Amino acid sequence: MKSVRLAFLISLGLSLACMAAAFLSLSGWIQIVIGLSIGAQWAFLVWNGRRTYWFSFLGLLALLVYGAALNLPTIWLLGSLVTLLAAWDLGEFTAHLSAFDPDQVSPLLVRNHLNRLLVVAGAGLALGGIALIIKIRLEFGSAVLLGLLVFIGLAGAVRFLRGNL
Repeated sequence: MKSVRLAFLISLGLSLACMAAAFLSLSGWIQIVIGLSIGAQWAFLVWNGRRTYWFSFLGLLALLVYGAALNLPTIWLLGSLVTLLAAWDLGEFTAHLSAFDPDQVSPLLVRNHLNRLLVVAGAGLALGGIALIIKIRLEFGSAVLLGLLVFIGLAGAVRFLRGNL
């Protein structure tokens, strides 16, 4: 349980650091302070076992969207988004684990979850980085078809993963 909370704090800290680096490019000190205060509130809520932290996640996500609207460096925004999603997952995992006695929680379950999250976050960061580098022009019909293929592929991957759990 402690390793999940530590991973949550590391992920949230990395997200806030990437967000701060992005906003520093425009000297956005107010946005940095807002982000740090929302992040501190989120950490406090997760640490005390409260399940009402979703608005903190949405607040940080809104700051990232605001940063994208300001054309901040996208690599920092991508890093912040990926680690923010990982922090959200770890916060949810912590909430689910808190329903059990700490002695009943299997270290193998925790390790497997952390390993899967690391793989998914790494893949998201790599694919997002590739998407930032490669520019492809698609017409609307091609984009819709590609989106449909991605949706079908993700649905199949989810079914596969549910079958293996």
